[in-house]
Amino acid sequence: MLGLRSDILQNATFSPRPHLEGINIPSTFKLPSLESVRTDSARRIELENAGGPGSISFLSALKTKDNAVDVDKGGPVPEPLAWNTLLPNLFNFSYFVRVEDVPEDLLKDVVFALSMFLRILQECSEAHLRAFGHYLPGQSAEQANAFMLNNARFKLARHLLYVLQSISYTLAQIVNKEDPQIDRPADAIPCLKGVIALNVKQLRAVGISHKPWLHSPDLYGMYGDALVGAGHFDLDTKQALERALEAATEGPPNAQNLTSVVVHARTHLALVLFQLGIEPLAQKEHTEWATKFFRKNPKLLPVPQMILLIARPGHPQHPVMEALGPKWLKDLENRRSTQRQDERRSQQCRNCNGMEPDKTLFRCAGCKHIYYCSRECQKANWKLHKVMCKETARDKERVDELKKTDPINAQRAADWIKWRECTNSAETFALVHALGLQRDPSRGRTHIVIREVKYVPNESKDVRYKFKAVRAGVFRIADALTELERLMNLHKGEGTEYIRGLLADIDAADRSGQHVPILDLTFGDEVDTWLGSNAISLDMLRMVPYDPEWRKTINKSLQPQRMTLRNGAQDAEHIF
Repeated sequence: MLGLRSDILQNATFSPRPHLEGINIPSTFKLPSLESVRTDSARRIELENAGGPGSISFLSALKTKDNAVDVDKGGPVPEPLAWNTLLPNLFNFSYFVRVEDVPEDLLKDVVFALSMFLRILQECSEAHLRAFGHYLPGQSAEQANAFMLNNARFKLARHLLYVLQSISYTLAQIVNKEDPQIDRPADAIPCLKGVIALNVKQLRAVGISHKPWLHSPDLYGMYGDALVGAGHFDLDTKQALERALEAATEGPPNAQNLTSVVVHARTHLALVLFQLGIEPLAQKEHTEWATKFFRKNPKLLPVPQMILLIARPGHPQHPVMEALGPKWLKDLENRRSTQRQDERRSQQCRNCNGMEPDKTLFRCAGCKHIYYCSRECQKANWKLHKVMCKETARDKERVDELKKTDPINAQRAADWIKWRECTNSAETFALVHALGLQRDPSRGRTHIVIREVKYVPNESKDVRYKFKAVRAGVFRIADALTELERLMNLHKGEGTEYIRGLLADIDAADRSGQHVPILDLTFGDEVDTWLGSNAISLDMLRMVPYDPEWRKTINKSLQPQRMTLRNGAQDAEHIF
């Protein structure tokens, strides 16, 4: 009915996506199937238990029969090429797959394959690499080797550094280091040194030799993470962190959100300067900045990332951890976000997605709800924001008028506007789970959550809990249109146009094309029916485990009952 974007459909089953830095991979390219990769994974374990891949002759392993390739085809294959020959799907998958998309059960295999592939590129001759198809006919060996080394090193470093932070490990699991194959910052250091060296060389080739780190804040931030994680509290680490911080705060305009780079660099510098016993004023400034930031934003970073940042096992006491206190970290896993914390996390420029402390934000003077980092961004976004801005401003003006004659209803109306506008992460994820977007992201365009709310002004001072859902259900938009139009007092056919408009606005604001819509219709006694919209990135969706008990989190208390529409439409929560 409403049309599905092809990119959402392609990711409906969360198939791993290919990605290489520096090229656009053709849409026709297919990664090896997960089934074939898992078959190779099982074989890898068998081979390791048997002592390795054994001796394989070139004649049985060659991918090319080209006699022009100068290689002894009667000799044995070097060990890393032997592994590659016996586990082709695992090696291809590991090199081409997007880092974020590697299934948890294959992480160790991917790290193994990338490590072996780096040995292939560094130890084997050009003749070997051409014979096995790693260099294509007519392709420059130097350029091909540099390109593959760069991608393999960068991916391996990310796995070694951040795999622990991307999985739901608990504080106890991290402290006990239950798996020695993960969290290996020392092994990531040589990979990142190689990537940085090539990055500097490439920048010099195009005439950029002054402060090359300014052009790669993420890369230098990763390097700083690896050095600190490995316990290198020295002047070289101090320099790397200061370069990462300078790149994130003073470098050329960057489309990426660099908040994480700033937070990591300043937090690390608080520890490194303390361990070096130098620059006490700078050390104090970094410590106080990081402590204040984490107190205001305790949920901005995942719990495993926080643990490794300020309470890494085996490291000396972190001054930021000492300032926060041990109870702060212990309570972090079970702490529910406050209204202010939810609001801070949502504060980003509506046009460029910039966030504090990377950017300084201000509110739109009209709606007093949307944030921008500059007048230029506000002007660029005005076409998309104009209608909502004027409607919100009118709603608030009506509340101000109502206060003069009916203060009780005016307060309800004011709370309703605030409730609609406020950020509530628990509610947002409840809607994600209700729609089943983890299983099928395309449902963000075909399904909607409908809920009936009740005004409960005395239940909490927190505006997020001034209304609670008493009934809720998930419906196909096609089945719910007549009910939507009835509740919103629309003419027949206008409901479809409203939905189309919301989806068009989400698409226009989504520069990456990687966000999934979240639609909800909310109504109740003596409040205006609200058709709401939000969006969640596919990367975030992949990280959020499905919670079938979402009804327990959509309210502070009381689970909403199931809903039946007047037209008899069936709840489609579990119909895929």
